[in-house]
Amino acid sequence: MWVVKLGGSLLQGPWLMEWLLAIRRFSDRNAVVVTGGGAFADQVRLAQARTGMDDRLAHHLALIAMEQVAWLCHSMAPWLVPVRDRRQLAEVQSRGDIAVLLPTHFLATETGLPRDWSLTSDSIAAWFAAATNAEHLCIVKSCALPAHFTTTAELEHAGIVDAAFPVLVQSFHGDIRFYTAAHVCTFLSDINRTSMSDPLPL
Repeated sequence: MWVVKLGGSLLQGPWLMEWLLAIRRFSDRNAVVVTGGGAFADQVRLAQARTGMDDRLAHHLALIAMEQVAWLCHSMAPWLVPVRDRRQLAEVQSRGDIAVLLPTHFLATETGLPRDWSLTSDSIAAWFAAATNAEHLCIVKSCALPAHFTTTAELEHAGIVDAAFPVLVQSFHGDIRFYTAAHVCTFLSDINRTSMSDPLPL
């Protein structure tokens, strides 16, 4: 299975529909899209700063922000089917459809995950990929990536992924790739291969 995490900030640029169309190429494969919270999550951060809400509530609202972006992507790309739990995921995959994750229910019973801003959509995608034994994890970022990096810890230090990502991705044993928003063609080239070579060292 392929897990593709689309940064919520793609909403603010010209590339989101290009990525949704590229993901449509997965029509004959198991694939799950995980969306970031984008501007909706930014509003949660602002509300927390203004009201002093605790991190646990802010985390829950940030999950809802991810779901808002997921539903928005579904409206733009009806071939993405929102899923709330493993039963729905299995049904979608049995039909050969592409799922987009609604994470609130998936994470509700996960007691080992932090409930604060150290766990954002990148880490949720890594956790989901590990939990479902996915073969491939693709992280799409709107920001520029360092020209040379060898570990996810370097990306965390640069502020590109959250603090939990280097820890959670240790449980993921598949291939991982990072893409910038403009690299849709590179992504398409990768998914058309029978396997992805040279995985990023973790």
